[in-house]
Parts: sequence; C-alpha cells; structure tokens
Amino acid sequence: MSDSPPVVSIVLPTHNRLPYLREAVASVLAQTMTRWELIVVDDGSTDGTQEWVSGIDDGRIRLLTADYCGFPSKLRNRGIAAACAPWIAFIDSDDLWVSDKLERQLALHRVRPQLRWSGTGFEFIDGLGVAMPAAPFKPWPESRSLVLALLSNEVTLPLPSVMMARSLLDELNGFDESFQFVEDYELWFRACRRADCGLVDSAL
Repeated sequence: MSDSPPVVSIVLPTHNRLPYLREAVASVLAQTMTRWELIVVDDGSTDGTQEWVSGIDDGRIRLLTADYCGFPSKLRNRGIAAACAPWIAFIDSDDLWVSDKLERQLALHRVRPQLRWSGTGFEFIDGLGVAMPAAPFKPWPESRSLVLALLSNEVTLPLPSVMMARSLLDELNGFDESFQFVEDYELWFRACRRADCGLVDSAL
C-alpha cells in the first residue's frame, strides 16, 4: 500500500448485500494500481455491513453511514463529496472488477489527456460469478454521437465501467438526486455535452 495521495476515489453505495459486498471489495483490493481510496456509503444496512467494513484493516477504505433512503444517487453524491482524488470511479456491491481495471483506464487517460471520462467493456455474471449469455459488447464509434448510441441501445455504458474526472463531476453537480433509477445514464447524457468519453475495449 502506498502512502501517496490517492489517484482514484472509488464510490460504492450498498444496502443489505454483505455477501456480494465482500466480493466487490475484494476485487478493489486486488487492483494492480494501489493508489486508490474506497468510500463505502452504507444505506442503513441491518445485515452486519457496517461492522464488516469497519473491521477491514486497510487505511484506504472508509465507511460513511446514512439512514435508509433507497436512492443510490444520493449515496453516490455523498461519496463524491468525501472523495479527495482527481479521478472518481464507481462500483456497486454486486459488481466485480478485473485486477488491472484501474491501471488500464488510467493509462488511457495518460495517453489521451483531453478525455475527462471513460468506460470499458463488460460481461454479465450470475450470483456465482459465472458468465451469462448476453449480446456481445459493442464499443461505440467515436465518430458517432454517444448520446444517440445510448438512446438507441446500440451500446451500453454500465456504471462500474466508468471513471470520471472529479472536475467534470463538479461541473455537472454530480448525480441528479431526484432519480431513484437510471441516474447513471442521466449523468452520462449530461457529461456527453461537456466532454468526449474514451473507451478501453476490453471486458474489465
């Protein structure tokens, strides 16, 4: 673990998903890029989540607690407000990252510093981590509007694949807290008006 300031702040909201949460956190701990902080925002869990997170012996992991609201948008905004890194990445308690996810995404931004956010390829898995049959991932052509590609379901940009500059999130005022669902896509549409989105064309 590095004593240097984090490069990426990872925001993870959760509610009563401790078995999946353990796996999600393990995939963060396994990252080859170690200069991160993980902010777990617990939405009033009653399954021992808070005790488990508090017991993790890693100074890069912080726990924020809240009374139950059921709005991931509010929880993510609270995590973003507490973040201290120039990049923000998102993961939920039922998601997993491959070990070089952060490293490869940051490498894209080093090569193309004009990009202020990016996504990656993905796979769907079941509760046991087994890959599920699904339509193949289609990368978006950068010559075409990402908004139109998303609206037409030509491409998918799942939240755990996205990394965004903190400065861009600040300009956008984060997630719209009036949305209980699809708050991620609502943010993506607004982000498209401000900056191009890059792609790591691998399932990460």
